[in-house]
Amino acid sequence: MLTAAFGLLMAACHSSRSTTSVSPVMTEDTTAAGAVAVSVAPANEGLRGTVNALPKARIFKVHGCRPDINVPITVSPGGGSVISYPAPGDLIPPIAIPLADGFWLDRRGIGPDTRYTVFTIEEYKNLGDKLTPSYLLSHLGDAAWPIVIYELPYPASEENLVARADSLIRLGLPGCPIIYALENGAPRRSR
Repeated sequence: MLTAAFGLLMAACHSSRSTTSVSPVMTEDTTAAGAVAVSVAPANEGLRGTVNALPKARIFKVHGCRPDINVPITVSPGGGSVISYPAPGDLIPPIAIPLADGFWLDRRGIGPDTRYTVFTIEEYKNLGDKLTPSYLLSHLGDAAWPIVIYELPYPASEENLVARADSLIRLGLPGCPIIYALENGAPRRSR
């Protein structure tokens, strides 16, 4: 059974990174309760190897809403349908943290297709049966979307993230690529 599970795991994992073919490292540990714990390391790294797989922190500016209290959803590129929206229980304030110069620190996963509803977190949690994609689409704020998104050079889990982001903002955001910008009403994506 363990071999079948490992085979399925390996079939599901795929990397487009070009590397020399080296077999992954697999270890088994038996816990005190008798359960078997399996650890699989990437092909070219040991179990204690480091992989920079943590998502990078993002900061953004927004127009038309308060991203710390208005609920964000993701719409299709044309804006005609809702791709995803949060479950009410997933909204734990703050969903964005204010920074220097009108920037916000993302805590929900902002992107070019993020739009903000007119609902505050508390109003959203009380929508009940009204919480449907079509209802949310009909309750978007006027021009309530990101106008610029930057990626910071460190992960979202970084200690002192607010202070470090503010420091980078004051320095002019060196080493922080723009991953989305809205210029003259036309979106521009650099990735």
